[in-house]
Amino acid sequence: MDAVLDPLRAEFGDRICFRSYDIDLPDDQGFVRDIGNIPALGCFIGGKWVESVIGMRSADVCRQKFNGWLELADGKTPTPKWFTRFWSALFGA
Repeated sequence: MDAVLDPLRAEFGDRICFRSYDIDLPDDQGFVRDIGNIPALGCFIGGKWVESVIGMRSADVCRQKFNGWLELADGKTPTPKWFTRFWSALFGA
């Protein structure tokens, strides 16, 4: 996954905060224990989970996802109804 994401980090680094975890490092086990499948990309906007992408994806597919998430964060794309219902059901907000 790093081979795909490294060039995208350079391209989107000024607009997206990238975090990664090495599943083999003991210090990261607490976090990755709760991830069902690896590799996984998670998108959070304003501290709220928006979407997870499970499995390897090409750089082009990741780029499309990132651009869509940026549009959502900028308010150019309306928040999907499923997300609003999901968030309300979980957190009552």
